[in-house]
Amino acid sequence: SELACDANTYGNEARFLNDFRNTGSFPNVEFNTRRDRHGELRQGVFVKLKKDAKIANAKTGQEFDGIKQHEELLVSYGKSYGR
Repeated sequence: SELACDANTYGNEARFLNDFRNTGSFPNVEFNTRRDRHGELRQGVFVKLKKDAKIANAKTGQEFDGIKQHEELLVSYGKSYGR
């Protein structure tokens, strides 16, 4: 028997993340952990900061390009992925 997981009916927004390897591009988002207002540790996906960025974050002063409409979300799944 086969097991199929259809991303159209199951999962959350993370189902749209793809590993950047063999795409010819670099990651534009990253996994990161943050504490919520109650102190709980949460993992999320955040726009990856770039050195040659165009938009400055008013709070932190850090810059990023942002994600454009229809742009593929590429992340590093980690060194051991695909072995």
